[in-house]
Amino acid sequence: MKNINHKYFFAENESSGFDAGGKAVSDAISIIKKRGYLPIIIRTLSFNSINNKFGTKLKKILVILELFYKLFKLPKNSEIVLNYPTRINPGRATFWVFSNFKLKKFRFIFIVHDLKDLQKNENEKGGDKTLIKLLVRDGNSKIIIHTRQMRSYLVDLGVQESQIEILKVFDYLLPGRNKVRKNISKKSKEIIIAGNLKEEKMKYLIEINQLKNITFNLYGNNISPVIKNYTNVNYWGSFKPEELINHLVGSFGLVWDSDRVDKLVGKKGEYQKLNSPHKISLYLVAGLPIILSKEAGMAEFILENNLGLVIDGLHEIDQKINDLSEEEYEQICSNVSEIGEKIKDGYFLTNALSKID
Repeated sequence: MKNINHKYFFAENESSGFDAGGKAVSDAISIIKKRGYLPIIIRTLSFNSINNKFGTKLKKILVILELFYKLFKLPKNSEIVLNYPTRINPGRATFWVFSNFKLKKFRFIFIVHDLKDLQKNENEKGGDKTLIKLLVRDGNSKIIIHTRQMRSYLVDLGVQESQIEILKVFDYLLPGRNKVRKNISKKSKEIIIAGNLKEEKMKYLIEINQLKNITFNLYGNNISPVIKNYTNVNYWGSFKPEELINHLVGSFGLVWDSDRVDKLVGKKGEYQKLNSPHKISLYLVAGLPIILSKEAGMAEFILENNLGLVIDGLHEIDQKINDLSEEEYEQICSNVSEIGEKIKDGYFLTNALSKID
């Protein structure tokens, strides 16, 4: 679209703790700012609502009113970027606000970090429907998503392919670093698992003691005492995203969201067939080759760029590493460093936004 003279983004508070999900949004905002977008601050989002139903509803109403007021003040032909999911309540009222500014010819650009409905049971769904309705009704708006498979999912729901730009992989900014961390490890069977180690999120962890020839180095919160005591598990603790890369020890980073070790199953497994997990970016800027499922949405990216190994199930890891020569491993590490440099510098979101412009 031409004649867009004013560019804005919704500025929302991000997590500053031990959560890489907060870093993904924070990094996106840093890249957006660098491209000259100005912040729209919804101050009522930071209000501490009264801890009851009335207080919660009141806060939602105040947020919607402020949202309407802020959009009303913006010039015609403005371009507005939102990280999705947004803290602004994604319900019917928000949809009504966005869809009632057609005369001002706004163009909304949604950067998708997660599609929550794909991770929920049928009776819990609803949040993503607002986003999809807005895109279907307003063919001028755009959406930046993770993979080709996620694009197909949205097209099947009525979103036009021309509205969609594929990110490929999340950026992982490392301020103050000139180079990504060089992986000094030799090829080995030490595998890193980083993230929220809660059994409900990583159900397969209870079965990793079956993989006797593999050593798993775990990093993150909420590890089960049972898993922590497995003979093939080393638990190294939890670190902030920016610090974590300095502590990772191993030859590969595992990306495996499933209920079982033998294949991708369950809600998390099905979602991994579409999404680009942020931990892939973490591993790549840490200089680590990736291991993930052949069915994963990111398998195509890993194979095209020769960034690691793709498998049917975790039982294949032992033989896959045996079959990999030292020279092949070193070449993968070299490719990882090259892509990691781009991720560190914010190349992928910058590129996606450039294509939309």
